[in-house]
Amino acid sequence: MLSPEGESTIVRNIAVSKEKFERTKPHVNVGTIG
Repeated sequence: MLSPEGESTIVRNIAVSKEKFERTKPHVNVGTIG
């Protein structure tokens, strides 16, 4: 099983990845529309 430190690191990495994806998605949409 994962240690609490390892688990929180994975959760943080997922959150960062999702944040980047959410941030770039509007930019991609604007690029395709424009």
